[in-house]
Amino acid sequence: MAEEIEEKDENKLSKAEKKALKKQQKEEKKKATPKPTATPKPTPTPEPTATPEPTATPIPKPTEMPKLSASEIYETCVDSIVWVQSGIGRGSGFFIEEDVVLTNHHVIEGATQLYIIMENGDTADVLEVLGYAPELDIAVLRVDYKAEPLPFNTHGITVGEKTYAIGNPLGISFSFSDGIVTNRELIHDEAKAFLTNTPISSGNSGGPLLNSDLNLIGLQITNVYSTNEGIAIPTSKIWEFWELYTQ
Repeated sequence: MAEEIEEKDENKLSKAEKKALKKQQKEEKKKATPKPTATPKPTPTPEPTATPEPTATPIPKPTEMPKLSASEIYETCVDSIVWVQSGIGRGSGFFIEEDVVLTNHHVIEGATQLYIIMENGDTADVLEVLGYAPELDIAVLRVDYKAEPLPFNTHGITVGEKTYAIGNPLGISFSFSDGIVTNRELIHDEAKAFLTNTPISSGNSGGPLLNSDLNLIGLQITNVYSTNEGIAIPTSKIWEFWELYTQ
């Protein structure tokens, strides 16, 4: 019937036919118009996973060497200490290489003969003076003897640090005393030095000043009579001189 209604002139249609025609056209239009495709919902972007902070690697603590008693320090080091005889005086010294002894320049200055005496009573001649620096009060001797050299300190000097001195004060051979570093900045005769309350008397000159790790931290020079403190040249200055000389 719908086809028949379409074939008629729209003006000649009855009211009922017009209504039927409009309904038919509406249905055909509805069929012809495609249904809109539903827009797919976007896939939610996953939130980035927080990168865990790296765990800090713990710094290993340095292995602490067991502290030695004063008597153990003396027994360990005394075989490296010498009594320097110059013919006009005497002082102290110590091995920095197996046949090389360090002492003060003023100990050997003007010497008429040079030899060393060990703690066990052995004596040995000084074969030659390898070098000296009066401004540092340092002299280096090659001797006809071999002994264990004292290790040099590498961590610097700390005020309050324990110190030990071995030497031959006032003719008393291989005496042992202790104290602390009391001042690490001092100029003595234009040379950098430091102070210690470790007793340093005449005859100690040229002897080693050690710390509790058995390392050499200074060369004993003299004392300050007004305060009874000792003056020592730090290892760093000794090492500078020795490296310069051996180049």
